Amino acid sequence: MTGEMEPTWRLSIAPGVLVPPSLLEFSFVRSSGPGGQNVNKLATKAVLRVSVEALATYIGAPAAERLRSLAGTRLTTAGDLRITAADSRSQHAN
Repeated sequence: MTGEMEPTWRLSIAPGVLVPPSLLEFSFVRSSGPGGQNVNKLATKAVLRVSVEALATYIGAPAAERLRSLAGTRLTTAGDLRITAADSRSQHAN
């Protein structure tokens, strides 16, 4: 069999909203601010990126438009929603 198949299971991102895991892109980067020596060495800040256009397939066009209008600076020029978490000094907690 060639090519990758889309998984049949979905992730719940909100009540009643299920999306394929491939829609969500997670990464870790170095966090800024205080945190001792870890801040200079470890990538603990979690970043979630998702295309609002691709998300519209699952949440509907009106909800995607509301999301774009409410996202503010979390919306990139490419139309992706970017959410970060850096409260903890560990990747797992973020």
